[in-house]
Amino acid sequence: MFHCDSHSNSASNLLNLSFSRGGLFPALLSLFLVMMSGALLASENPRDTVVYLGTNGRLVPEEGALFKKEVVTTKMNKKEEISWKKVNGRWEKTATLKIRVLKGDTWELRQGAGRKEGVLLRQYLPAGEGKWQFLEQVGGKLIRKGFTLSRFPLLLDGEVTDYYPNGKTRSVAQYRRNELEGNLNWLENGSKYIDSVFYSVDEEPMLTGGNLFLHQYMKNALEKSGLDLTVLTGNMVLGFVVMETGDLAGVRVIEGFNPRLNEVAVAALQNLSFQWNPAHLDGRPVRYLQLFPINFIYKEANFQSLDFDGWMIHYNKY
Repeated sequence: MFHCDSHSNSASNLLNLSFSRGGLFPALLSLFLVMMSGALLASENPRDTVVYLGTNGRLVPEEGALFKKEVVTTKMNKKEEISWKKVNGRWEKTATLKIRVLKGDTWELRQGAGRKEGVLLRQYLPAGEGKWQFLEQVGGKLIRKGFTLSRFPLLLDGEVTDYYPNGKTRSVAQYRRNELEGNLNWLENGSKYIDSVFYSVDEEPMLTGGNLFLHQYMKNALEKSGLDLTVLTGNMVLGFVVMETGDLAGVRVIEGFNPRLNEVAVAALQNLSFQWNPAHLDGRPVRYLQLFPINFIYKEANFQSLDFDGWMIHYNKY
């Protein structure tokens, strides 16, 4: 859903008044003045577009939204795309994307002060039927291409392809009005991964033993591995798919810093025998990609504990 400021009622009233007082010229003059006042108001409140989103990226009314994206025009015709998330009934800002045109329909996008992996360049090509084709590059390498119903913010519609930094295909997904309908997925080495995986659902999966059980299970597995955890400092992120049947599959390291630790963590999850209650989207069970971060934080190597915060595990050494 788009929200745009409008002054059409004021224009209509002034136009009717001018005609009643005699003549086309006064009417046109009044309409011109209304248009100029609208431009001035727009410069004072330069909000261009607000899009409200629900689960799985679907467009929803403001009252039912979980996320929103706001596009504003700043000085020198630059833009900002601001992302928000509703937390406890209030909107909290999560990210600001700074946008400026380079030439033609090529735009430069930066996240906050910059992007860790480099500046993102996005090019638009008219695709007919009210769509644009977009191509995104970082460091001269194509990382994503697809189709969108709007330029800012992107509202995906049709096929969208993501690429790994090595140029191999990460996924080919199908969208309809920004909702993910399905995807084909590959690992970075080119081998096939699990298809039809969702990332936003109405009900997230739950382990039958609960999150606390999983935290304790991983703690025991790490401490029994023989690794000296007191010398490990860094962050790792595990990923796995909870299938529509409740089975766990596709365990892999998304971010790691120690090869042996990676092996231990993956093996521990693969050997987890408990069933899951699967994720649900629109009333049906679906496959869901679950992320499981573990942060190893060094302080003093004389005590070990795990601090639980939802899915986040912080391994502290005091």
